[in-house]
Amino acid sequence: MSAVTKPLDPAGRSIMGSMICALLNDRTSSRTILGAADQLADLVGHLQISALAIRAEPSDVIGSTEDMLSEDDEQKIRAEEDRRVRSLHWAFKTWLANADRADPPCWIDREGNIKALIKGYGRTAAYFVAGQPGRTINCAEKKQICAALFQCGKPVLVTPPRAQAGFGRSVAMIWRGYRNARDIISAAMPIFSQADEIHVLVDSIRPTPDILIAELFATHYARLHIHRPRAGFSLRNAGATVLDIVRKADADLLVMNACAKPTWPMPFLYGSATEFILKNSTIPILLGR
Repeated sequence: MSAVTKPLDPAGRSIMGSMICALLNDRTSSRTILGAADQLADLVGHLQISALAIRAEPSDVIGSTEDMLSEDDEQKIRAEEDRRVRSLHWAFKTWLANADRADPPCWIDREGNIKALIKGYGRTAAYFVAGQPGRTINCAEKKQICAALFQCGKPVLVTPPRAQAGFGRSVAMIWRGYRNARDIISAAMPIFSQADEIHVLVDSIRPTPDILIAELFATHYARLHIHRPRAGFSLRNAGATVLDIVRKADADLLVMNACAKPTWPMPFLYGSATEFILKNSTIPILLGR
């Protein structure tokens, strides 16, 4: 394996922030998210980990269909949020007791608007780590991923609830052309530089010569595999096919960029191949704009 390569923007400037922000929503997925943040921190240069638990504001929970939020309703919502966040803190402390990090991860507990809070922490975060989005329209994970990607412009590691520990040995990437992928390539470069194998899935709608892709990864020691599915295949509407190729390649991480334009607070990439892949992947996904 080669040394860690710092992520750069297209102009060659470092985009490395000071931390990895793990977004916690429920106790069940918290341990997996924190473990993924821990692994990512080691791969990209031992960044500080911050665990962020966002308490929903009562007005957001009750919904826009209600004419008035009673004091009773507000107290009940705050009590429920308090129970949820205390369970997250317990999960964090349990994980922390077994974590072996030189810089102890920190706990952050905030109430407020998801978009505003994510944007604020995005100023110092190099990456966000989130749970796999649910199937409900307004689930917290969708809002958080959307805010991190499109409000902050930061990559998000999305991890399934039962993802196996460890990733970065065999990395797959969806290739839609360099112009579309350059930001996520820069963010993933520290991971590519340490991988044993790199699998590139090329969209036939935007064909790229193998030699150009090979040149991009020429400085890495990983074995490069370029996958060109059948003629006419488009990654835009073939989520199931992408996941099948990734599974056959035995990849443990998928790198891809989100190409849809978000409309806040509408559901994140609703109905797109990207959302299908996010909801159904069994391995972590490093997602960029």
